[in-house]
Amino acid sequence: MMRFTKSKVVLPVFLIGCLWLFLAAGDWFLRFEHFHWQDRLMTRPKESASVTRGPYPPLFRQEIPPIRGGDLTRLAAVDDVVARYGETKPETLIQADEAGYRNDPPTVGKRYPVMVVGDSFMNVKFGKHGSFPELLAVDLGVPVYNHAYPGSGAFWGLHRYLLEGRFIDRPPKVIVWGLLEREIAGGLFSGYVYHLRVLNKGGAVQEDLSRGEKIAWDQLKPAKLKTTLPNTSYFSAAVNRAWNIIRYRVFGSITKDVVVSKPDRYGNSFLFYHYNLESMAWSREQRNLSQAAYAVAFIRDALRTRGSELVVVLIPDKEQVYRELIPDNFSESPPCTLIEFEEELRRRNLPVINLFTLFREQAATGPALYWRDDTHWKPEAMAMAARLTAERIRGMQFLDPEVEK
Repeated sequence: MMRFTKSKVVLPVFLIGCLWLFLAAGDWFLRFEHFHWQDRLMTRPKESASVTRGPYPPLFRQEIPPIRGGDLTRLAAVDDVVARYGETKPETLIQADEAGYRNDPPTVGKRYPVMVVGDSFMNVKFGKHGSFPELLAVDLGVPVYNHAYPGSGAFWGLHRYLLEGRFIDRPPKVIVWGLLEREIAGGLFSGYVYHLRVLNKGGAVQEDLSRGEKIAWDQLKPAKLKTTLPNTSYFSAAVNRAWNIIRYRVFGSITKDVVVSKPDRYGNSFLFYHYNLESMAWSREQRNLSQAAYAVAFIRDALRTRGSELVVVLIPDKEQVYRELIPDNFSESPPCTLIEFEEELRRRNLPVINLFTLFREQAATGPALYWRDDTHWKPEAMAMAARLTAERIRGMQFLDPEVEK
């Protein structure tokens, strides 16, 4: 029997330990440097008097070549899934302004009567088609600033606007806030209102926010960390991707996070996001729509202290628009929550555009409004949403296109 000396055992263990430390240190470095995980934990008073950093480096410019597949095929991480369900996205230019937001420079000193906040739905662009803010600018005939922040939920672009110093002397007259159905829950909204309660009635927004709580302690709760730490880890993403490939090769199944729909009338299936299907079935107690609507009204009042009016755009998830294609093994979900939420917002005199009914009608007769392989909407859906939003804003009579250009 072969006998191992102590040195033969210690050296491999030492090398494995060093490798593990290197990977862990690199993972945490990227968590802070790339994902900005710390932004969820800390408010940044110094930014309140200057420029908040956008999702891209200042004056960033990159040509994205044509690519087949979307966020759901990437989540599945299997070539066969891309080949079967992937759609080709056209070559697209990403252009950022001086602050790193997706606008064509120069923007310094320019007045924007309308600003769009939200997440990737309000930021995304495909090919030469305009993003939602660009299309809205065309329909309104006035400049529109894109302050959306992809990958961080509905509140981050809005929150960073409230910390902005650039627009204090030239606030937008209208702020358009895009809200996805899966994000609408009273607890989430009331949590954000908690952070805004540092605002005084008089509305010295910049000064008051800079004196707000420095650490968001609620983000350190185990339930929050269980989500945010894996979602901001390259190592976790690599392990998950490797397991998805192994599962498909060995068991012939894709990740449970991605669900294949029934075929549509053309015989094509969509990829659905499992989390969206789960959120569709949330109970009214989980949604707590009255609490969420109260929070939106509170945010509207906070924005008014900056001289801006709020317009809410309710965006249905792809799974809701094509709910008849949901596989039979999923329990039947209640009616779209956006209908009831729209009523809650209107009771509080909040301007709201609900895209659900229009999208359902178009989905029944027209081309697909969402990518088969992605959670995001197509340019056709963006254009419809921009037209409807422009009509609502014009009806508010806050803008004079000839004066605002």
